[in-house]
Amino acid sequence: MGNKKSMLRPDGQYSITRIGGAERRAAEVEFRSFGLMASTPTTGLDTTAFEALSYGEWAERARRELKGKTPAQLHWHLGDDFDVPPYFTQEHMQQFGYLRQLATQMPAAGWVNREELDARDGTLDRSALEAALATGAEGLALRVSSQTDLRSLLAGINLNQVPVSFYTNAPEAVIAYVQRYYPAWSALKGSVYYTGLHQTLGGGPLPGDAAHQVARLHQTFADSVAFCPHTVDLRAYQHAGATAVQEIAFGLSEALVYRGWLEEAGVETATFFRQVEARVAIGPAYLLEIAKLRAFRWLWHTLAAAYQTVPGEVRLFLHARTSEWTRTVADPYVNLLRHTTEAMAAVLGGCQALTVLPYTSVEGQSVDSRPFRLARNVSSILKHESYLDKVADPAAGAYYLEYLTDALITRAWALFCTVQDGGGWLAYVQQGKLAQALQEARTAQATKLQHGERVVVGVTHYRPDSGAHPIPAAPATPSIEVLFGQKS
Repeated sequence: MGNKKSMLRPDGQYSITRIGGAERRAAEVEFRSFGLMASTPTTGLDTTAFEALSYGEWAERARRELKGKTPAQLHWHLGDDFDVPPYFTQEHMQQFGYLRQLATQMPAAGWVNREELDARDGTLDRSALEAALATGAEGLALRVSSQTDLRSLLAGINLNQVPVSFYTNAPEAVIAYVQRYYPAWSALKGSVYYTGLHQTLGGGPLPGDAAHQVARLHQTFADSVAFCPHTVDLRAYQHAGATAVQEIAFGLSEALVYRGWLEEAGVETATFFRQVEARVAIGPAYLLEIAKLRAFRWLWHTLAAAYQTVPGEVRLFLHARTSEWTRTVADPYVNLLRHTTEAMAAVLGGCQALTVLPYTSVEGQSVDSRPFRLARNVSSILKHESYLDKVADPAAGAYYLEYLTDALITRAWALFCTVQDGGGWLAYVQQGKLAQALQEARTAQATKLQHGERVVVGVTHYRPDSGAHPIPAAPATPSIEVLFGQKS
């Protein structure tokens, strides 16, 4: 096409005025194909539109071209036994029309970059919190105990401006701190995750004062519109090996335990459904995880409607957290890469707070600040460089994601009804049914790993040691090695 130097104009665009004859005509066709000559005539180009096909017509053509195979063999098989068709049309979308309601349920675009730190052993000091807030963190999640000195730890941090979430089995300590230092606590931002209920998942007894603690939290923070005194922990189910369907169903059922306790304490159901935070772990199944958050939000509003809650009074704060189970000891730097895709799935799914775990977190709480800084920067890049905080529910209308959202809603609601028909969440736990369901799901995942049906970069495939050395012993904290069953 001639000398490119002579073709390049000062504005960076290529000129074709110095090309003649057949070379010019070829250049025009090439430039039009890239939309660089929109104003030039299109004579000679085939502008015939592609023929629209119904799904049935497409399937028939596919059968002919597959020469003996069926279109079903083209389906995509995702984790959790989801079978996704390879082709969608408006015919499919008609059955997903109800998902347009998500537009009214989704929060405003954007999320809080929330850093999670453990203050239970007394070694964490205020400087670590201040450093995090000065370098990207916009909120904090603190694991605290009854012995944690909250006054010293949070000195200089205004809870009316910085959202702080407390994870504790001793909520009275948090209540006492707030009542002393924030007497007008209606402007508080954050949440409390009372861990008492989930002690039963590990086989422990339900604390005798659990219902009282939940009611006390609600009464204390009832007027704090930006503070969630109740937390439903879907992360715990994924941590135990649950499928996406189980996470949603068990989370909804768990929420009704809190609702029941509050009802016994004389609290109106409507106030409960507007002050709940859900903690959700985001795994590596990128598109499925986006759909999981959307499905849970839709079912949350459906559940609230079943209790005659006015739609405008329903609020759900979703806190997404990169998964503990996708981390690897064998190749820790891969954790950072995997957490990046998990974080992106979380924000596209509509989370309102995001915690990206440090890539070294499988080894325990690191004293090195670099892994924490890199984790914070994942969220910051998604927000400030990728602009993913500019649109609410960007997945809306995508055929594939609407299909997955609908499938999760249907399956999760069916399982939720099964749990409730069996007596509810507590009965399901006490009868061992929940533990059995989680064990079966976890065993199925481990089997897929061991048989090579699931690829985990850095563990099952593309290991840095090329298989020449044994993988380090699986740590006590969750990791893919624990699930895989690999020991040194």
